[in-house]
Amino acid sequence: MDDLRLNLVAEAVFRGHRKKSLVERDCELLLVSRYLSNVCHDSMLDDDGEGIYEGVVEFDVFRLDEKEKEWVELTGIRDRVLFLGEDYSFSASASDLCIEGNGVVYKCELYVPHRIKR
Repeated sequence: MDDLRLNLVAEAVFRGHRKKSLVERDCELLLVSRYLSNVCHDSMLDDDGEGIYEGVVEFDVFRLDEKEKEWVELTGIRDRVLFLGEDYSFSASASDLCIEGNGVVYKCELYVPHRIKR
């Protein structure tokens, strides 16, 4: 019979209502926690007079410490760039891309409701 034991990888990281993604960086497992807020700026109006929504994004990045079985918060990601979307996540070397590292590129499709015209 197969061994069906369950092993704890790490304790959960709780930081409010956030979406989390796993990303590999130089053979390490990272957890990226992001918060997206749809804030309407009434001072900025589109052609229909509706407020323009701006996605305010906040990121927290953690590294898996396999020995201690915990997520350790990082203050930087060195010469890496993390690419995150709704259905993908990966990292790349910033120097290979000839760009500045230690950052996150985030792509999100936002639904902006429009007024129903009568």
